[in-house]
Amino acid sequence: SRIAADTHDLWLPPMLAQPVVFAQGAGFKVTLTVIQLLDCAAVMAMVAVAAWLFSHSRFGRAWRAVSDDPKAAAMCGIDVTAVFRRAVLYGGFCAAFAGMLAGIYYGNISFGTGLVYGLKILFVTAVGGYMSPLKAALGAAAFGMAESLWAGYFPLEWRDGWIYLFLVAMLVLIGAGRDQAKVA
Repeated sequence: SRIAADTHDLWLPPMLAQPVVFAQGAGFKVTLTVIQLLDCAAVMAMVAVAAWLFSHSRFGRAWRAVSDDPKAAAMCGIDVTAVFRRAVLYGGFCAAFAGMLAGIYYGNISFGTGLVYGLKILFVTAVGGYMSPLKAALGAAAFGMAESLWAGYFPLEWRDGWIYLFLVAMLVLIGAGRDQAKVA
């Protein structure tokens, strides 16, 4: 369809790409760009607000109750369908926000990059945990560090394959650990 329609990607020019130097030594500099700093600040603020809301709001209590046991939550008077719909709405808002940040940073987001991001997010949140935004964010930070270290020391074309393999191994080990805890 794309070939028949003769479509092509449009790339935005880099925005706020001025480097900010944090440290420098003989022959190297440690830098981040202004847009990277703004993206990090925006994401940290979003995670902090979500963590606070989930721990201090009525919706957060209802969400945790529905996540733990939907039938018990319904018997306690919680509208499970409404909680589910709001959770999907908030999740969509967060995904749209992340997509906008990535689009501004990279200049373009296509179906392929969105699919790769979606798979990574699925695995990272499964490893980090669905119950806490802070744990999921820490899992994502560890994942990002692992990707960066791989890109620095190993062939880039194998990065995603090995990272996915590592995440699957983590899920298996976490699942085995949960099974052992249930037995004990």
